[in-house]
Order: sequence, then C-alpha cells, then structure tokens
Amino acid sequence: MKMTIFVLGMMFSSLSFAHAYTCTNNNLTRKISVVHEPGAEVPCRVKYEKPDEGADVQYPWSAGNQAGYCKDKADYLADRLRSLNWKCEFEEAE
Repeated sequence: MKMTIFVLGMMFSSLSFAHAYTCTNNNLTRKISVVHEPGAEVPCRVKYEKPDEGADVQYPWSAGNQAGYCKDKADYLADRLRSLNWKCEFEEAE
C-alpha cells in the first residue's frame, strides 16, 4: 500500500497545468485547470477546486486519447460559471 501511494505521488508530482482559469464571485474563488504530463495533451483531467469553501478537489472530466477534450471541458466549465455571474480569467500556468 505504501509503495502504491509513493508511486502515485511521484506520478502526480510531474504533472503540469497549462490551461487554467481563476473564477471569482464576491469573496469566493473557483479554480479550473487541465492536468496532464509535461509535453503531452493526453492523458488529461480537468481539476476543479473550491478553496474558499473547504470542498474536496474534483476531477469532473478526463480523457485518455482525445486531444483537446479536457481544454474544451475546462472552457465549458468557465463559461458555465460566467453564465452564473462569476468572473473567470484565463491563465497560462506552469
């Protein structure tokens, strides 16, 4: 079990975030980012965080071989929040 946790930790430590949004509404913040290995678009996951609300990090979408899927879903989620009066700003991340 400890070896599995170590391997997963090593795997996630090398991930990059190249497509991200920070969304705000009043005093709340939401963060949306596409997580993937450096230099590769897939596999990927969309990471959704609500740091001001103490909520667990969510990964609502992932793709194993469809390039652009996670970016499209991150854009969709940012657009959805904008439609609910959130202000979302795109960030070029790591």
